[in-house]
Amino acid sequence: MAVVIAILLALRIDTVMRRSKGWQGNGCIVGPYDPSERTYLWLLTLSAGITLLVTALIALAAKTAQLRVAMAILAIPVLLMSTGYLMFVWTGGETTNRPNVISECSFG
Repeated sequence: MAVVIAILLALRIDTVMRRSKGWQGNGCIVGPYDPSERTYLWLLTLSAGITLLVTALIALAAKTAQLRVAMAILAIPVLLMSTGYLMFVWTGGETTNRPNVISECSFG
């Protein structure tokens, strides 16, 4: 699952880089809304959830305390990174990922 998440993040970085070429002056975004990004977000959300679930199950099934601690240590950064990023995007932090983009830029 970590490989899947890495691939999805690489695709996301590429999408954002391509979109950034549509910016002009003062960070004003002129790029269009891309509905395909919602599919990406669902895949990333699912992958992050499965990764955390599997990590938690391995930690619970572990026979030694050392393995439980190792799984918890692995789960913490995945949890922080994925929830932070997903909350930012799903709550509208990326203004260009909305059907009706509202730009705070003045074009006059």
